[in-house]
Amino acid sequence: MMLTLAVVVNFIFAAWLYPELFTQFDYRMVQGHETGGPMDYVFYLIGQFYQGGIQLFDRYDLFNGSFTQLSVGLYTPINFIIALGYILLSPFVKNPAEFYHHWYLFSFHGLGLVLRTYGIYILTFYLTKSRLTALISSVWVNCFCAIPLIDIGGMCESEVYSYLPLLLFCLVYYWDTRSFKAIVASVLVFLIAANNSLYFGFGFFYQTLHLFLFDMLMIWLVFQRSRKPLLADSFNGRIAAKVILGLVLVLLPVLWWAPNLVSDFDMHGSGIGESHGRFNRIYNPVAMMKDPGRYFVSSQDVFSHAYDFTVNGWYLNGSFIGITTMVLTVIGLVLGKNSFKLVFITAAVMMSFLNVPSNKGNWGWMMWAHWVDTVTNPFCFLVRSFHCAYLLWYLTLAIPICLGVQACIAVVKKNFQSIYAGRLNFLKGALAGLIGACLFIPDPRIKAYAIGILSLFLVFFVVFDHGRLKVPLRVGLAGIFLLMIIGTEFTVLKSYVNTPSADMNGLYWNGLRIKPRIFALMYTPPVALFSVPMVLDYQNPRILPVNFFYRIESQVIYPFLWEFQGTFGQFYHYSPLVIRLERPSDIYMPRMKIFKGIDKDEQIQEYIRRDGRIMYVADAAIAPDANEYASILASGLDRQVVQAEAANLDKVQDFHELKLQKALPEDFMRHDYVFPSANVHVHKKPEGIEYQWALPKDFPRYLATNVFTSDMQLWHLNVGPQQLTVVQGDLVYPLTFDVNNVRDGYVTVLMPEGMPIGQEPVDLHVWTSSRLVDVWRNSQDEFGFTYNNPRSGWWVMHMPYDPKWQLFIDGIKTPISKVNRYFIGAPLSAGEHRILLTYWPHSPLRPLIMLSVLTAFVIIFIIFRWTYQWYRE
Repeated sequence: MMLTLAVVVNFIFAAWLYPELFTQFDYRMVQGHETGGPMDYVFYLIGQFYQGGIQLFDRYDLFNGSFTQLSVGLYTPINFIIALGYILLSPFVKNPAEFYHHWYLFSFHGLGLVLRTYGIYILTFYLTKSRLTALISSVWVNCFCAIPLIDIGGMCESEVYSYLPLLLFCLVYYWDTRSFKAIVASVLVFLIAANNSLYFGFGFFYQTLHLFLFDMLMIWLVFQRSRKPLLADSFNGRIAAKVILGLVLVLLPVLWWAPNLVSDFDMHGSGIGESHGRFNRIYNPVAMMKDPGRYFVSSQDVFSHAYDFTVNGWYLNGSFIGITTMVLTVIGLVLGKNSFKLVFITAAVMMSFLNVPSNKGNWGWMMWAHWVDTVTNPFCFLVRSFHCAYLLWYLTLAIPICLGVQACIAVVKKNFQSIYAGRLNFLKGALAGLIGACLFIPDPRIKAYAIGILSLFLVFFVVFDHGRLKVPLRVGLAGIFLLMIIGTEFTVLKSYVNTPSADMNGLYWNGLRIKPRIFALMYTPPVALFSVPMVLDYQNPRILPVNFFYRIESQVIYPFLWEFQGTFGQFYHYSPLVIRLERPSDIYMPRMKIFKGIDKDEQIQEYIRRDGRIMYVADAAIAPDANEYASILASGLDRQVVQAEAANLDKVQDFHELKLQKALPEDFMRHDYVFPSANVHVHKKPEGIEYQWALPKDFPRYLATNVFTSDMQLWHLNVGPQQLTVVQGDLVYPLTFDVNNVRDGYVTVLMPEGMPIGQEPVDLHVWTSSRLVDVWRNSQDEFGFTYNNPRSGWWVMHMPYDPKWQLFIDGIKTPISKVNRYFIGAPLSAGEHRILLTYWPHSPLRPLIMLSVLTAFVIIFIIFRWTYQWYRE
C-alpha cells in the first residue's frame, strides 16, 4: 500500500514540477541526440508496426539498423510498452501525430519515474525498515537527484539510469546476506540496463556500478574480512543455467548484429567508435588517462551548483540538488549505522577524484583514482565524460539521504540506540559553522535560502536532542519543521526548473515549449518557393512518405536539430544524403562502409549536389574510370551516363562508343483537388481557426508535406486568391497547411480568426512524378512501386550499395550493380514495370529480436518478483 502511495505522490510532485511533461505536454525535444533521440526511436518502433513489423534498414538516414540497436538499444521493454500504448490508443484520438507527442512525454518520463520510485523505495526501506522514511526518500531523490535525467530527456537516450536504484538495492541485499540470488538479480538488472543502451551511456552506468563493486571489495578487505566471506553463501546450478540461457536469448540479436557494426559501417578512427578514439587505447592506460577529449567537472562547480537555484546549468557543472539534500546526506553519513554507507563514502570520494582532469599535468597524489579505475575497470575506455557519470551519481544519494531521514525521525522519537547519538553535538557544531560560512555568499537570495535551511536543521536538533517534550508536541513540532523545509526547498526547486539554462549559449533549454519556430530560408533562391518554411515537432508515425528529393540544406537549424549528429530521419522524414556524405564520419554521424572516403570524392560530391532526385533512369552505363567520368561531369551528362560495376557488366558500354539521345526531363504530373465548405471539421485555436478535410480516396497515400526537401515545392494550396504556406506538423501560424502529418488522411488548414473560410474554393494542387505510377509497398525494408520507363536505360537509386539488397523487376530477381561507386542500380527496359527493392529478406534477426524482447520482459518480471519478496521479508 505504501509503495503504491509512493508512486502516486511522486507523480503528483513530478506533475507540479514538470507540467510540460505530465499535464501540458509542451516540452520541446528536438535540441539534440539526448532529447530528440529517445522520441525518435519510439517513433521508429511504432512506424515499424504500421510498416509490417521489424525493419532492418533506415531508408531516411541511409544505414543498416544495427547502428540504432547497438548504440541506443532500440528494442527495449520500455520502448515497446510506449509503442504498444500508442498503437492501442491512437485509433480513439482525433490527431494521432499530436497524441504521439503527448503520449511519449507522459509515458517515457512516467515509466522512468515508476521504475526509479520502485527502486528507491525498496532500497531505502531495506536500509531503514521505515515505510515513512522510504516514502520521503523516494520523493526527495526523484525530485532533486533525478533532475539531469529529466532535463536531458532521459540522459543519453534511454531509461537505463532509472535502473540504478534497483541495482543498488540488489548490491545492498547481497552485502548483508551474501545470497546467490542477489548476485543473479544484480546481473539481470545490469543486463537489462546495458541492453537498453549498449553504447551511449553504458560506460557511465557501469562506471557507477564499478565504483560500488570495487569499494565493496576494499571495505570488506579492510574492515569486514573476519566477519563473513565475500563469496555467495551457496551456488544454485539450476538458477545459474536459467540466467545464462536468459543472457543468451536477450543478447542474440546483439551477437548476430555486432559484426555488422564493423563490416557495414565506416566510423573513422578506432573502427567501432570515434568517441574520442578510446577504443584503440584499451591497452594503453597512460594514453587513456591523458585523453584530452574527456570532460570533467570540478568539485567546486558541483558544490556551488548544488545549492545555487538561480543558475540552471547541467552541462559541465553539475545541477541543483538543494541544501536539504546535502544536509540529509551529511546527517546520514555521520549518524547512520548501516555499514553499507562506508561503501558509498569511499565510492563518492573516488568519483570526486575521477573528476580531477587527467590531461593537465596533475600527476601527483590526486591521480590515484584514475590509476585505480584504469587498472580495474574493464569498461573505463567507454566513459567519454566523467561529468555525466557525476550526474548519474546523484541517484546514489538515496543511500545517505534515507539514513539522514531515519536519523531525524530517531531523534524525534528519542530512539538514540538506532543512531550514533554521541555525534549529535559534533553535527550541531558543524551546522553552526556552515551557517557562519554562508554569511560570505554574495547573492542575497542564495544566502537567505542557505542560512534559513541550515538554521531550521540546527534548531531542530537543539530542540529534539535534549528537549523534554511530550509525544504529541514532539510530533507536531517535527511536522512544522518538515513543512517549513519542504516548502522552502520546493519553492526554490520550482524556480530552478523554470530558469533557462546558461549552458551551450542558452540554446539548449531556452526553447522548452513545443510551439514551432519560423526559421530562415530553408533553400536559397531561386530554389525556394516560400521564404519561411516551418520546422515542427509533430509527425504522424503511420505515414512513411515517399520523397522525390533528398535533403539539400546543409546548415544547422536553430534551435538545435542535430540532423547530422543523430537519427532524426524517421521522425522528420527526410533523406540527408548531402549532409551525411560531405562530412567525415564519426560515432555521431555514422555512414555505411561503402561511403568511406566519399567526403573526399570531389567528383561524386559534385554529382550529388547537381540534382536532388533520389531515383532516376540514366540512358547508359560505362565501366568505372575517373577521367571518363570527369568528361561526363564537364558535359553535364551525369544523369544520362553512370558508372556501373559488380553486376550486369554485359550491359555496360564503351565510353567512346556512346550514342546518347536527347535527355528526357523529369516530368511531374499535377493532381487537383477541391474541398467544399461542407464536410469540414472546424476547431478554434488561439492562433486562429483550424479546418480539416478528409483527403479523397484517389489521393496518393504515400505523400505527406515535408519542409526539409525540395518536395515542399510540389504542394500548393489556395483559399480563394490567398496562397498558403506548406508546413510539416502542428499548425501554429495562420495561412499554413499540412497534409497527412497532423492527421492521417486529412489536409489541415489554419486561417486567421478574421479570415474564416466561407464560400471561397479551397484548392489543393500536388505534383507527382509521371513515371512513378503507384507505390504499392512502402516500408523501410521494402519499396515496391510501379514505374513507367520512357526508354531503356539504367535505373538508379541513391541507397548505399550493399549485397543485402535484393531487386525484383516484374517478379524476376535481378542482380544489383554498384552505380557511381556508391549507389545501387540495374538495367531497366522501356515500359511499365513492377519493381520491388527489399533489404535482407528472410533474415533471422526479426524473430531473434522478438525473442530477445520477450525474454527481457520475463527477466524484468523475475527481478521484480525477487526484489519484492526481499522487500516484504
